[in-house]
Amino acid sequence: MGHFLEAYEATLPLRERSRLSAPDTMRQLVKLSGGVLAVIVERLGRAAALAIEHGEERITSAWIERSQWEVPRCFCPDGGSAP
Repeated sequence: MGHFLEAYEATLPLRERSRLSAPDTMRQLVKLSGGVLAVIVERLGRAAALAIEHGEERITSAWIERSQWEVPRCFCPDGGSAP
């Protein structure tokens, strides 16, 4: 999982390292996703977009947490918030 997260992080358009392969972050991602890779990728995409929208250039545990229930504006067809 650590190698996957390092490789995935390298593809993200963030200026700062998010340290997704840190043990605490990996545990959080597995817990929130049930270990399903597609859900991990979706959550990380949302977390990255949320961070960028709020002027932060890295994914933190707080952004991962918020990605469970908050949809970034850029993911909504009208550019607004999700219903």
